[in-house]
Amino acid sequence: MSQIITLRHKKEGESCIDLKVLEALIDHVTGTWDYPTVDHQESKEREDATLSPEPTQQSNAAADSSDPSQNTTANVDNINTEPPQRTPFLIRALTTLTDTQIAPLASSGPLLTLLSRLSLWRYRPAESLSLLEKAWRATTNSPTSTPKDLVGATNVLVNGYRTLGPMERERTGGEVEKAWRFKARSAVRSVMGKAKGTWDDSEEYKTLEGIMEGLKNDKTE
Repeated sequence: MSQIITLRHKKEGESCIDLKVLEALIDHVTGTWDYPTVDHQESKEREDATLSPEPTQQSNAAADSSDPSQNTTANVDNINTEPPQRTPFLIRALTTLTDTQIAPLASSGPLLTLLSRLSLWRYRPAESLSLLEKAWRATTNSPTSTPKDLVGATNVLVNGYRTLGPMERERTGGEVEKAWRFKARSAVRSVMGKAKGTWDDSEEYKTLEGIMEGLKNDKTE
């Protein structure tokens, strides 16, 4: 996929990205592994240090008085031959591909939503929510979007606000979005406004009304 994007991106833009292949790759990676974090590595190092016994003065004295050849054998036996844990290649390949080649081209709702899923898996809730907002704007501003598309994107965004808004923001800390309820209601009102006089008697509009009602009754902290 990387080579295809390299060859075609200038002429075709985002359309050179195979969304089905990318989705399958993201599904596989996020379903197989947890994203490695610095905290995980540090805790592993602390655990290893705790489990490793410190040499006593008595053992040091015994080592000094023993035969040098025996010391060499003991040192070899104590060498940790376990290879260091590394991030699996597929994770590194996927994140590099999305960060350097796919994200700069992303402009459609479906692709931005896929990238949002990957960002959440990488413990980046603020980035994930930002991508959902961009996906919603891309869908609502597209002249080819159907009422079903608009309602679907709005529902995804509202669920994103509800789930990600109260989370702690990566890097800087604090809530991802304190005003998530207000923003969610504003998004629903915006789409309801687009529906007036065209599809405000449809099942999709009733779904929007249900989403709005759910926000009014939401007690999530």
